[in-house]
Amino acid sequence: NNMQNNKRACLGQVVPLSTPYVVVIEPSGYCNLKCVFCPINDEKYSNALKKSFMDKEIFLKIINDLKQFTERIKIIRLIGNGEPLLNSNIIEMVKIIKDSNVAEMVEITTNGTLLNENISLGLIDAGLDILKISVEALTKIEFKKIAKYEIDIEKYRKNIEFFYNNKKQCQVYIKINNLAIK
Repeated sequence: NNMQNNKRACLGQVVPLSTPYVVVIEPSGYCNLKCVFCPINDEKYSNALKKSFMDKEIFLKIINDLKQFTERIKIIRLIGNGEPLLNSNIIEMVKIIKDSNVAEMVEITTNGTLLNENISLGLIDAGLDILKISVEALTKIEFKKIAKYEIDIEKYRKNIEFFYNNKKQCQVYIKINNLAIK
């Protein structure tokens, strides 16, 4: 399955838009990794980046406000400087977006380290359309070096495999960090 969309509009021909194509919502300003390449861990940016979880009331207001547009948003991306799965409301957030019908698709980008059977089945059952997993390294030693995180690499692989094997409607994309490729 190719990530390219063949039905893309030429922006120059359709602006101004009555409805944005993409809305990005950051569920978490926290991350469990400390990747060497990430600005969230760079002291120059640390004061500018908000370390908090998105408040449920603000989230509900955003979704409600999106109903004012004339058309559905093409995709709502739950992503940001933090790890979305750290937000304990992430499954409910996906369900709220899907139930509200404000968007055609809901996407999460995650490092995948917090995936387990419960979270996976919860996201799938909530109606998640796309899961993008950024894999920072392919061995325990490299993961520790790049992400400063102790990982059971076999359990990590098995959790990703579990999600994939149970994905139903959800498309899964895996991006392997350039630093991980030898």
